[in-house]
Amino acid sequence: MEKEQELPSGWTVAKLKDIADWSSGGTPKATVPEYYGGDIPWLIIGDLNDGYVYKSASSLTTLGLKESSAKMVKPYSVLVAMYGSIGKLGINRIPVATNQAIAFTEKLYEIVTNRYLFFYLLFVRPQLLGLGQGGTQKNISQTILKEVFISLPPLPEQHRIIAKIEELFSELDKGVESLKTAQEQLKIYRQSVLQRAFEGTLTEEWRKTSWQWTMLGDFAKEIKIGPFGTMLHESDYVQEGIPVINPKHIKNQRIFPDPRNAITSEKVKELSAYVLKENDIVLGRRGEMGRTASVTQREAGWLCGTGSMIIRLIPNNSAKLYSMILAERRVRNYLEENCAGTTMNNLNEKIVRQIPIPIIPVSEQPLILAEIESRLSVCDKLEESISQSLLQAEALRQSILKKAFAGLLVPQDPQDEPAEKLLARIRAERAQAQSTQKVAKGRKKQ
Repeated sequence: MEKEQELPSGWTVAKLKDIADWSSGGTPKATVPEYYGGDIPWLIIGDLNDGYVYKSASSLTTLGLKESSAKMVKPYSVLVAMYGSIGKLGINRIPVATNQAIAFTEKLYEIVTNRYLFFYLLFVRPQLLGLGQGGTQKNISQTILKEVFISLPPLPEQHRIIAKIEELFSELDKGVESLKTAQEQLKIYRQSVLQRAFEGTLTEEWRKTSWQWTMLGDFAKEIKIGPFGTMLHESDYVQEGIPVINPKHIKNQRIFPDPRNAITSEKVKELSAYVLKENDIVLGRRGEMGRTASVTQREAGWLCGTGSMIIRLIPNNSAKLYSMILAERRVRNYLEENCAGTTMNNLNEKIVRQIPIPIIPVSEQPLILAEIESRLSVCDKLEESISQSLLQAEALRQSILKKAFAGLLVPQDPQDEPAEKLLARIRAERAQAQSTQKVAKGRKKQ
């Protein structure tokens, strides 16, 4: 990370190793149950929340702490993830122990406050991510972390900056909370529309009494799971080939292909029995239940993945309408209650064939679909607007931090002691302390 060249008067630049003593913890042997389940909170990266940390998912016993390299972290230390989610942050409000994936400030010198350091690390997180090394899981070491530069204003100005950031972030958080509430309300409205379509009461013209009910297996021409995992190997995937559609590619009744999940046309021919056709329904059978989408002309010819299922209705029925019905809350409840699997929800053909669905007259299907789409199109526009607003809020958050650490968020006070003078005193004190320690060690050897 490059050192800043231009700073306001009274500011200076240091490295993280100059402003704090850093350390990290360890992990007791997982094979010794006596090490776990005690009274000592034990933090892992998943416990960091970019805010104050009050609890942990795991805990250690005193024996586990003693017999491992796990270390206790005193309250109000700054914690930084070094593995995987590099730069994920926390400030612990309680004494905790932590593992080797988290660095923490063992001692913070009186040139910087913990909240200022926290916000600065939040600001430079993209750069920390860029410093990551390794293959499948990027990581940084304490050595790398300690060499990162930090811009330091005088201490009084740090307090003013923190107060202003927290004020602006609080206002921003309220706006984000309102946007997320609106998102949830739109989800409820979507389900309300689908429920009324499911019941045949979407408009006054349609009545549930005119419909019959059946199981999906009796209404579909074909239902089948995508190819077995042994039919598709890692070596079969190519960039910019024919897309393979799995649950993660299905969202809000649409299919979003990933160019990294694609195969060659030759492989598609080999797996022709699993090729999607126009007016099919593709259903995610793993993880979150109710992920469905109808296959349009655009997706025809793509491949149904191992984690998905093909539902091919009796001709002349609308896959788009029934895809929406299959995403209705009660269908999702049925799937969640009946899905197999211990670690992950997993559907089989039998479960899907027994889904109860209404037999909607073919003549009514386009009319109902038009009513649903007219309502949901409003939701789509609102959701797009909310998503854009959330992105803008995040950009504004970064803009606030950028201004803060460029000295543009609050005014400078010429009466504040320059940070460089304070840093010089701390360096002198550390040098003196190290010299005293060396002398003491020399005497012990004698």
